[in-house]
Amino acid sequence: MQLINLADFTFKKFIPHFAAKHAHCPSFARDLHKHVLDLTSIALGLPESFLRDLHKYKNLSEDYLRYMKYSQYNEAETEALGGLWVQGHTDLGTSTLLARQPVAALQIQDPVTGRWSWMKPQHKTFTHRVSAPPADQRHVDRLELLYFARPQNDLVLQTIAEAPVLKGLQNEYERLGERVPMMAKFVVAKQQWKQQKGRKPGEIILAGFVEHIY
Repeated sequence: MQLINLADFTFKKFIPHFAAKHAHCPSFARDLHKHVLDLTSIALGLPESFLRDLHKYKNLSEDYLRYMKYSQYNEAETEALGGLWVQGHTDLGTSTLLARQPVAALQIQDPVTGRWSWMKPQHKTFTHRVSAPPADQRHVDRLELLYFARPQNDLVLQTIAEAPVLKGLQNEYERLGERVPMMAKFVVAKQQWKQQKGRKPGEIILAGFVEHIY
């Protein structure tokens, strides 16, 4: 697996040679940032700019654009990986936009039956994983362009009370009466847990939030 993350706050500072040749990348990411968040606000019954105002692009955040390549594996390598390139997980942020060439690999888990199936384009988020492609597609490298939209780091991750469709709902912290963290603290806790060796499902990474392995 090969990838490069292009975050707005590191783009020009850390990889200026890349930025000079690919000046379109920041503007492309900003367009995705605006349009995806505006459409989500409308779907939630909120003013169009509501989520965009909580994800101000100029403010420090963890959103980024990612170029990703899954190289083809032979049968022995695929078997050694158990047929999985990435274990089941949920993404860390508000929304993920994926563009790829037609090589199947992304699977979603049915929240009721627990069964895995090939993913179709959709808006609703599910637990998902990256599987080895079907046998007739395994000779092709899988290329992806992803945009991960995340709130600004100083945003408290409380339920949006203004959204009609979320009326009466609470997140994990609110249900348990725990202090709701800011986005930056949540990101650090999630990433530190993911990088641990021997991590186990059911571990509490922040008071009120239990992490899972699918």
